[in-house]
Amino acid sequence: MESYAQKNQLSRSEISETFVKVLSETYMLKKFMLSQLPEMTYKSQQPRLKMMIVDLGCSLTTEMLRMEIAMKQLKVTYLLNDSVVAEGLNVKTYLLHDITSVSLYNDAKLLHHLMLILGIEANSFRLLTVLSKQLYPRSVHKLMKMNLEDATRSERKLLTTYNTYLKI
Repeated sequence: MESYAQKNQLSRSEISETFVKVLSETYMLKKFMLSQLPEMTYKSQQPRLKMMIVDLGCSLTTEMLRMEIAMKQLKVTYLLNDSVVAEGLNVKTYLLHDITSVSLYNDAKLLHHLMLILGIEANSFRLLTVLSKQLYPRSVHKLMKMNLEDATRSERKLLTTYNTYLKI
């Protein structure tokens, strides 16, 4: 007799489909975010924050390359559509309307927005890491785990910087 957990497990093909969907959504979010970093850099005041945004761009690019390698290894293609997550966060509108001047206050607002986005990415990579354990080749799991570590590290850096703005 099958247990409740066994009856409610995804099949290998469902795991693969879910993985591709989440990876595609995360990739599009990263791609969109990467396109907005120059404006964020321009609108930030502190040189330290500007450098952190540039560093984040390098990290996003590295993570995207790993994601592309994983997709090639799985022999699947991205579901390339506009990211629902990126549209929901509305980063471009946020930058145009909410960040109207260069100031420490706006730097803190930029950091907060970046932390929200990186939180979504880190959670996506947590899910992708779990899903990828069931996929072949096994190197896909390693790539997703590396991206999770990078996203988590970026989150910590942003939080540390944000705390300095708040003097915590």
